[in-house]
Amino acid sequence: MKIGIFFWGSHHPLLRLLIALTICFPAYTGAASLDPAPSQILPSPTARQQIERGITNAVAVNLTQVFKNTQVRTDINVSNLDARLKLSPCTAKLQILLPPMQRFNRRTNAKVRCDAPTPWAVNIPVSIRAYMTVVVASNQLLRGHHISPGDIALAEIDIEKLRFGYFTHSEPIIGMQLKRNLTVNAPFTPKLLRFPIVIQRGEQVTISALASALRVKTNGVALGSGSVGDKIQIRNSKSQRIVEGKITSPGHVAVNM
Repeated sequence: MKIGIFFWGSHHPLLRLLIALTICFPAYTGAASLDPAPSQILPSPTARQQIERGITNAVAVNLTQVFKNTQVRTDINVSNLDARLKLSPCTAKLQILLPPMQRFNRRTNAKVRCDAPTPWAVNIPVSIRAYMTVVVASNQLLRGHHISPGDIALAEIDIEKLRFGYFTHSEPIIGMQLKRNLTVNAPFTPKLLRFPIVIQRGEQVTISALASALRVKTNGVALGSGSVGDKIQIRNSKSQRIVEGKITSPGHVAVNM
């Protein structure tokens, strides 16, 4: 292949045309300063947006103190401003005042104050919903049932429905007994559960009597049924004396002399 190289004089018409084009259209270097498009400029927040963000953040901080060491999901709803209010956006730090939260309240009021550029203050009602993941019944359970791992599930429940207590882990309730029926997805509560009955009325038991440093054991008959920790009456088989004792384990009752 032959490659031809041509040299033109400075007065050649084509050369003069190329020089003119270079002057009119300088080479693109890849660096350009462009003003941002109008759509790229974020609008300043309105007073309504400032109030909503400020209250939401303040309430969330207060709730962390109420629910210490507990994972809780919250929905915070800030009521709408009166449409007749014409509030200018606040350029100073927005001041949010909330009533003390010693415990969870479904409703509260927030006082919001702005000092600049035009001072204003408003009171805004706030509603709060809080949800916690707790242990619930995975199926219908009947009174007297002993809780097993298959009876347990985790579900997110509105805290308003947990006034009687709850469990966040299943381990403490495994093996415990229901005092009444429990529906599907209903939370387990401390008052619903008891330790299994370990002594039945009429059962032969061992009585451990403590007197100073002396421990005496004898046999007796339970006059009531109960779980570990319960107090029941027992009749001493030898003396026929009736005393009250505390169930310490299956078949064993401790009596203080």
